Amino acid sequence: MVFGLSYLDIAVLVVYFGGIVYIGIKSSLAIHEEEDYFLGGRKFGKLFSTFASFGQATSADGPAGVATTTFSNGASGIWSSLLMLFATPIFWITAPWLRRLRMVTMGDFYEARYGSKRMAATYALVGTIGMMGLLSVGYKAVSTTAMAMTPRPIEELSSEELVEKQQSDRMFYLESQDFDYLSSAEKSELTELRKLQPRSLFSYLSEQTLVWSICIIVIIYTALGGLEAAFYTDLL
Repeated sequence: MVFGLSYLDIAVLVVYFGGIVYIGIKSSLAIHEEEDYFLGGRKFGKLFSTFASFGQATSADGPAGVATTTFSNGASGIWSSLLMLFATPIFWITAPWLRRLRMVTMGDFYEARYGSKRMAATYALVGTIGMMGLLSVGYKAVSTTAMAMTPRPIEELSSEELVEKQQSDRMFYLESQDFDYLSSAEKSELTELRKLQPRSLFSYLSEQTLVWSICIIVIIYTALGGLEAAFYTDLL
């Protein structure tokens, strides 16, 4: 075991991330002009483009999100994923349409449609801000899941971490009780613990290191392979 992971787990991760980087490098060899990078050389058919468009609306953090909302809200939490069900027909219509536009980016479409570079810039800005929020949620889900899979045993915790874990356990206990039946001291204690937000999980992995590592790998394969690399990694 290394960092709470078996050697098989580590081998799978190495093969997966190595495969992603390989896809980026291989795709980069076919890039000779702007369209090759942004549109994959326009060599993807309608069916592939349709499923690729649908793939942009789904992600690997979906199961973690559904598990979280289902745990919090019961069976209705499944709708955090099934909401995309109603958008599915739209992808079958828009994907072939976007393919026939013969434009490189959606910013180009807004500029051509409205005759305004400001409109194109606004689209790019709004899209960037939206993706920042979406990616943040995804990275948070991935890091939280990975840290939960690699917990450090209690014997390896420092004295400060043990105290923090005890505080977390105490807060969990108080929150599981009927608030109206808590004593004044317990209510005050619960309020203070909620302010502290003590951690209940201590992992071998650092959240910051994990997120930055994934970011760097993603940047490498997307910067090298462009849209083609993104399409093929989505298939994984």
